[in-house]
Amino acid sequence: MGIPDFDDFMETHGAELALEQNKLRQSLNSLKQRFEADSTEVSLDEIIQGGMGNCFELNSSSDFLDDTPWLIKALPFTSRPIINEEIPIAWERFLKDEVSEESIAFLRSHWPILECIAGWYVSHLNETGYDDNEMVRRALAVFEYLIQFLYGAGLEACYSEILTGNGLTILYGYCGLKDFERAKFYAQLLRMEYLAGRLDAEDYHEVKSNYDHILTLENEDRESNSKILALQWQTISDRERRIEELEDRLKQVIRQKKDQVDLKKVEEELKVKFGATWNALVAETRKQLSLALAFAHQPISKEHPIVTPWSLFKAVNSELFGKLFEPHGPLDRGMLGEENGTSPVSLLINYRRRKFEVEKPETHFLISDALRIIGGKDVILTFDDLKCLDSLRRNRNEAEHPKRPYTETAMQKLLRDVWHNDRLPNWLKRINRTA
Repeated sequence: MGIPDFDDFMETHGAELALEQNKLRQSLNSLKQRFEADSTEVSLDEIIQGGMGNCFELNSSSDFLDDTPWLIKALPFTSRPIINEEIPIAWERFLKDEVSEESIAFLRSHWPILECIAGWYVSHLNETGYDDNEMVRRALAVFEYLIQFLYGAGLEACYSEILTGNGLTILYGYCGLKDFERAKFYAQLLRMEYLAGRLDAEDYHEVKSNYDHILTLENEDRESNSKILALQWQTISDRERRIEELEDRLKQVIRQKKDQVDLKKVEEELKVKFGATWNALVAETRKQLSLALAFAHQPISKEHPIVTPWSLFKAVNSELFGKLFEPHGPLDRGMLGEENGTSPVSLLINYRRRKFEVEKPETHFLISDALRIIGGKDVILTFDDLKCLDSLRRNRNEAEHPKRPYTETAMQKLLRDVWHNDRLPNWLKRINRTA
């Protein structure tokens, strides 16, 4: 029996998929109409399974609730006050008191929805009608439940991914609430993730900085911690040296293997992909994107898988420098000191996680004004964008790690996460206002 024709396969299954998606939309719209007509006639089980479940099926991104805010606002938890001491058990108590066991099982089997709920609370802190600290407590409560569940269920990989991806947000949240004991607990968890090689150096520096700040406030001895911090700076300096070596090797590879690294061909493909945006990109951005994609194909990708994550990260930094920093933007490069993460990507990640709002409000406002010029944080720095930037930075750091070889498999996963689904290309179009 022959292999089915790909076009026939896509035509058949594409039609089935479109039909299924249409059914989900109709069901979601019907639920919304019933809720708006009489909210008491719609159960929380319907909101969670029929609402959030169907919405997540239609749009499996971490900010899917932004398009359907009525779903999360329908949860009593969104308006329920919480005190600091209740945070670790607040969401679990809500589920046990308000919804069925079936919905609890549904959320556990669809746990990314929980991450989306927590992310919504974080990204809507300033929304009219909500208290900032209350929203922080709600986000932390959902994160606490999710992390405890994943750890208890033995899902180590998922547990580590959620902890490293959201750990700094949790840490900043507890620091903002002045719950320093819980903040130190998460700082210690994140330190273990760093020692296990699952948290990158820049994120660990933020953890260490916050931990030291807490110890200062509590008048504890910082001598041993200063030694650890000094070692961290030494590690960062070593990485800068490795970057210089990598750039030199990259130039040699391009010269030696011109038949495998066709930069002109890739550039023409990128021109088509980006359309009018291509010429709007900074020249260095275009160069790094071409390198990233040229090294993403076999056989060169097997030999040099680190080039793609390294160049994609440099491309994003280049574009941010060009759009946000002097002379074309309002920000001063002096902001990128070691305490801020040393790169524009890290600066935006820290800003999105609200690191500066309390510690350096002037920095927070400067970044807000700069982002407003290119569309505003709600347009070009969504929760999903944060995950994309996090993934780029994490893969860049893993690629530069001297002791753990970066694999082609990891590189291809990165491309699936940020490139083949157009997340990064669309983001570059948005910050150039051409999307």
